[in-house]
Amino acid sequence: MMATTTVRRAVVVALCASLAAACAARAPHSFYALSVVGTPAAVDAHDLSVAVGPVSLPAYLDRPQLVERNGEHEFVVSEQHRWLEALDDGFARALAEDLGTRLGSARVTVFPSPTDRSPDYRVTVDVARFELDRASGEVRLRARWSIDGHGGGAFASGTTAGATRAESVAALSQLVGELADTVAARVRTIATAP
Repeated sequence: MMATTTVRRAVVVALCASLAAACAARAPHSFYALSVVGTPAAVDAHDLSVAVGPVSLPAYLDRPQLVERNGEHEFVVSEQHRWLEALDDGFARALAEDLGTRLGSARVTVFPSPTDRSPDYRVTVDVARFELDRASGEVRLRARWSIDGHGGGAFASGTTAGATRAESVAALSQLVGELADTVAARVRTIATAP
């Protein structure tokens, strides 16, 4: 009886040691966040308030892991490479910060706004594609955007991906910045219209 208990304990200890070794051998996770790109504009006399959001993503991108396209029909979900925040939230945050930079306004926020005031403008974005394509070596953004009550448009752009995932995320940030350029130009046009 005692020999059976000793054998069981030895098996449990061996299994625990194997599990601990397997966990320790796993590659560490790397986390990524979109960043603001561009040079701040001079403070605009209009000091426009803009709320950004919601930003909607296709279901395949709505996950914590980075999703990489490998040609037209294959996708790779990387368990070791993750977004630091929910991608829709990170996209909205980066776009809001980029818009604030381009408009020269400190009153650009993510919707819903933490203030009680209604914004002058609200920007919504429906992202169709936002990923690194390993086969082509590019990152791409394709989206539709709108400014409530003022229309909107389609946006599509791509650029060379970096050699590392961090460089590729920086290139994705650049694409969000290009979208901000487009939206900021439209906001300025609307704000200065008679």
